[in-house]
Amino acid sequence: MSAWEPVVLGGPGWARLPGGEQASVFFGRARPAKQQKTYDRWVQFWVDFNAVGDGWHPYDALVFTLAKWYLFAGYLWNYTEDRDLNKVRSALNRHFADNRRGRPLLGVDVNKVIKVWGEEMDAKKRGRGEQVGLHRVPCPESAVKTLFARGEVAVGRLLAWCALLVLQLLGWFRAMTIAGLQRGDVYFGVTGELYVRVRYMKMRKIMEREPGLLMIPAAPAGHWRARALAILHRADILCPGWECTLADRCKPGERGGSVASNLLSQQLRTLVPDAELAHGDMVGSHSWREMMALAAHRAGCNPMRAAEHGFWAQPETMWTSYVKPYLTFPRSPICEEIVDFLW
Repeated sequence: MSAWEPVVLGGPGWARLPGGEQASVFFGRARPAKQQKTYDRWVQFWVDFNAVGDGWHPYDALVFTLAKWYLFAGYLWNYTEDRDLNKVRSALNRHFADNRRGRPLLGVDVNKVIKVWGEEMDAKKRGRGEQVGLHRVPCPESAVKTLFARGEVAVGRLLAWCALLVLQLLGWFRAMTIAGLQRGDVYFGVTGELYVRVRYMKMRKIMEREPGLLMIPAAPAGHWRARALAILHRADILCPGWECTLADRCKPGERGGSVASNLLSQQLRTLVPDAELAHGDMVGSHSWREMMALAAHRAGCNPMRAAEHGFWAQPETMWTSYVKPYLTFPRSPICEEIVDFLW
């Protein structure tokens, strides 16, 4: 092959090639930056594995054998709890294809390792008391009604958990954000608006040093957001320090945030046991974030304001991961009313 043949995919060099400008557009659409970043992570694990080799001699990272696939799966076991090994196969097949080595990760053995990996990962999580094999969906409106009804009469520690879940609903927070709250981080302004100091947010390490501040405006009596804020007022009076209930039990980033998520999910399922769900579906602490993003979309809220409220860098992320997968989910007039300040 001639030394002048184009081999490297993308990059600044394409700009000077005939067809390069439009080719860059095609390349960006075919390989979104977020997906490529994920793939690069798995390829780096493969490169590291091959660099270690047998402990004495490195392997060739551009040579694939079934033995190396089995060994690589064993190597990865200590580095990730991601259940889907298929995405690793896709990343490596792309890596090999980009280097003109075809797509070698095919066949019965490759598929079997992927299947067994998932089963073993499920068993590992069951051993920790975590639920697996269920499809998480947004919280249905019945869950909102039940949570509010309980929060309006609960006292003590039960009220604290209700208040945390209501706060998560209002702020669309991940569990790790709730686990990062410190005493005084949640407070009311002089006109009844709610302020939340945000110290932990996925992919925003700087917020640990420079916390963000989220404001949720007050609402007139009878409004669903007013009911939510009233529950937090009750918690302030009857259960001071309620905002640290989860933080007292785990660290925000413990096991990648899964400890906080599991604890909050257990409380949600205990407090809202009668959620109307299809067989095989379940709700978790992240279900509030999905439901509220979907409600904001259906209520016609400004996408930029909604993305800002949810701490997404781009509205496209909210649409792709939190709205589009659930467009067949029932509407929630209650949640749409709660987010009406984002119009």
